[in-house]
Amino acid sequence: MLARFHEDTMVLYEAPTTIEHEPIMKVLITGAGGFIGSHLVDFFLSEKHQVCAIVKPGAPTNNLNQVYDARTGKAKMDSLDVKFLDVRDATGMRDAIESFRPDGIFHMAAQSYVKPSWEDPVTTMDVNVNGTINVFEPVKALELDTRVIVACSSAEYGTITKDDIPIKESLPLQPLHPYGISKVAQDLLARQYHLNFGINTIRLRFFNQTGIRKVGDACADFATKIAKIAVGKADPVINVGNLETARDIQDIRDCISACWKAFQGAKAGEVYNCCTGRSSHIREVLELLIDLAGIDVKVNERSKGKLRFQDELTILGDGTKLREATGYSPRHDIHETLEDMLEYWKEYHASGEPSGYSKSYYIQP
Repeated sequence: MLARFHEDTMVLYEAPTTIEHEPIMKVLITGAGGFIGSHLVDFFLSEKHQVCAIVKPGAPTNNLNQVYDARTGKAKMDSLDVKFLDVRDATGMRDAIESFRPDGIFHMAAQSYVKPSWEDPVTTMDVNVNGTINVFEPVKALELDTRVIVACSSAEYGTITKDDIPIKESLPLQPLHPYGISKVAQDLLARQYHLNFGINTIRLRFFNQTGIRKVGDACADFATKIAKIAVGKADPVINVGNLETARDIQDIRDCISACWKAFQGAKAGEVYNCCTGRSSHIREVLELLIDLAGIDVKVNERSKGKLRFQDELTILGDGTKLREATGYSPRHDIHETLEDMLEYWKEYHASGEPSGYSKSYYIQP
């Protein structure tokens, strides 16, 4: 069992720095229908672990097509249990965690977009903050020996200067929008559940993660539109926002590897940047995708509706801490990532039934 904070003695015990399990584990993943969450589902199933996938009610399940049949409502593998449950439902989360009693929890559920966080900050805070509490409270109450990986964000750093780059975990947190503020709250909540109750938690501050299935970031927006043009389903025009920014963009396969290595060997209670340490200019990302597609495209820059209210010019992380703790190092470069994304979206748009289209790095059809 994990060491815990006992109110009767007022003694703070230290949780173990690493965790050991039998080869077959029980893994609960929130946000399992989303981008990172669905790839984690695939990865753990491919490694023969038992998975409880928490999916928001009413959310699309196309990212899980390879392992879940939406028409029948049944998983395609005996080792997968899909539960439609909102992380804001405290009772439902407790019941799910109590019945499954996971060895590991990967908390990926979030309202993860900046613009909606300005439009509806209350929901953003509710999902990201209260949803996190609803993950930790059952683990605390049930005294489970569970390692919890929490998806935090580089958006927590917010205001940065040239002298701050590359960004280390020690940089003060100065978020620029409600989304970033909600992730700071989530981050510090996870820290406090470790310090006060001994829960074995790891915080991963994700920088830009992208790859097949991703929607809503620059790489995905560019790739899906260019793919649509390439297969003859859109005019050769693309409207974009600010191309003068640079981002630390990590392939989803490297992201999953980082999550797994952190689960295996990172120090309990610590926070780690999950990044490549390499900068990719957004203009070059767009130019590379157009070149890969081999087509001519008219680009309309700084288009209305494409510009962010707040947009950091450069976000570049320092991944030294995670590398030294776990041996993690990214393997996939941006060219390979974008090539895969372009092919994914070309196949998606060319398929007769896009909603049924499925592709996975880990689960073969």
